[in-house]
Amino acid sequence: GSVLPSDAGTSFASVDLALLGRAGTLTPGVSGRPTIVNLFASTCVPCRTELPALAEFAAGHPGVDVVAVGTDPSPADSAEFLASVAPTLVGVSDRDGTAARRWRVLTLPTTMFVRADGTEAARAIGALDADDLARSVGRWLDATVTIADSWPPAQP
Repeated sequence: GSVLPSDAGTSFASVDLALLGRAGTLTPGVSGRPTIVNLFASTCVPCRTELPALAEFAAGHPGVDVVAVGTDPSPADSAEFLASVAPTLVGVSDRDGTAARRWRVLTLPTTMFVRADGTEAARAIGALDADDLARSVGRWLDATVTIADSWPPAQP
């Protein structure tokens, strides 16, 4: 997918979403840290390859929050899918589409890059790979990420 800038200063609409696979809620994009928010569905073929790349990116870059938002009407379907392709990612459920509507998401996968101040910097429609993620975080989130030095994460 290609990453395009968002309107300057667009505030990222906060929505409380139920965590997948555990009790509690999470509001993506309000942590005060750079955040990648990815919307997926269990029926989305490109999501199957993008989510593992997001999980690896998250593991190698602890200074950037990564949140996967399942859009399936059944949170169990989203949880099962996420557990099968990217079990280390934090997942939340947008079962009724409230977040997708507020964030004006029309297709999946969609990935949004949210600055630490809570403004949306950019978004991508379509699957991103590891290089796309590293470049986008460096460019849009003012986070220092060098592809050659940081990706893939060092193996033990």
